[in-house]
Amino acid sequence: MTIQLESGESLNKYCERNGVSYGAVKHQYKKHGLEYALEYVEFLKLKRDKGMSRNERVTISVGDVFGMLTVIEELPRERDKSGRLHAVYKVSCECGNTKVVRKERLISKKQPLRACGCMRGRNGAKYDDLYEIAKKDNVPKSSVRAIAHKEGYDIALQYIERYKKCRATSLEILAEEVFGLTLYNKTVDVGSHGRRPDFKFSDTVYVDVDGLMYHSVDRKGYTYHSDKREEYEKAGLRLLQFHAPELASKPEVVKSIIQNVIGANSRKIYARKCEVKQVNREEASIFLEYNHLMGDYKAAKCYGLYFQGELVSIMTVAKSGEGVDVKRFCNKTYTSVVGGLSKLLKHVIRVYNPKFVLNYVDLRYGTGKHLLGMGFVLEAVHVGFFWTNGADKFPRQYLIDRNSKKSQDEIAKERKIYKVGDAGQAKYVLYL
Repeated sequence: MTIQLESGESLNKYCERNGVSYGAVKHQYKKHGLEYALEYVEFLKLKRDKGMSRNERVTISVGDVFGMLTVIEELPRERDKSGRLHAVYKVSCECGNTKVVRKERLISKKQPLRACGCMRGRNGAKYDDLYEIAKKDNVPKSSVRAIAHKEGYDIALQYIERYKKCRATSLEILAEEVFGLTLYNKTVDVGSHGRRPDFKFSDTVYVDVDGLMYHSVDRKGYTYHSDKREEYEKAGLRLLQFHAPELASKPEVVKSIIQNVIGANSRKIYARKCEVKQVNREEASIFLEYNHLMGDYKAAKCYGLYFQGELVSIMTVAKSGEGVDVKRFCNKTYTSVVGGLSKLLKHVIRVYNPKFVLNYVDLRYGTGKHLLGMGFVLEAVHVGFFWTNGADKFPRQYLIDRNSKKSQDEIAKERKIYKVGDAGQAKYVLYL
């Protein structure tokens, strides 16, 4: 059957009458002629009748809601530059603005329109409190904006709550329970890196709780923790860094160290009221396991301060050439012993008569500055490391095998053991 145009009818009008896009037909007309173009119109009609496009299947009525937009009026269809007709609607936004939009913008699967544009500027003042909540809870503002833009205020608020619950790792949840604080994790202005601490205990004291695997050298680099510590120190701040096993096995010791730093220990004792005694091995071992983060050190002699018969402070020392090395020193948890270190040190010097006293300070949670007032000098600071399997910590010497020609790194790779850089070890020496 030959298809013909009505008298005086253009191909454009014919396409419009049959509900077919003129743009697609026009291309066929220029390439193959009018007869083929008219047959192509019939083909498009048949294809449409068998299976309409999504734009044609979806119907929109006045009152329908799309995110923050509500349809208030259906307008006459408009034609684009290629001649294609589009359904057009007038919508109102929750912010009070009105906007004219095409149907496909509302029903698009990839980038549906869900706001008038107020989310991009200050016209969206209604959502300022939403952004403040997101900022306070450290939820990405871009994600909140996208959800609010697509689904509206209430759904965005629900997203913030879900994000807060899901973003915390088991370690972070444990830390929150131990410290009784909410995860801080906000950027602190400490220099170019702007790294985020996990917890804030005061305006100048922050705490990180690090998982071992995630903070290995392979992932973070060798000097990550020392660089972060130095940035905080340059900004006049203090950053304490603890590891997951320490928090899990010795939460009270961790809290006691933090309390001591912020000056909030619940008990204060003066060393002049204490008696110095040598501590037997069994009692020293128990005391160190319960009160020192690194636990016992067996190859050393132990001296302690006793207050009314109670051991409240301990120092373990070992000979180092013509001097002595302080291996452990700690007070009982949540207890400050004023002058305790000085009194124990004087006793050790009387017993050993050394030429020097060594004291290494772990800069993850100590500074050693108090030693300077006692005559010590800071000789060196070096960044060390330890090994981990993800659950436990092992010393540097853990993988030394004198019967093997393989390096420690090669052995570590075989055993799936990982290296973790520390925050630095400070070497203090008192010359006598």
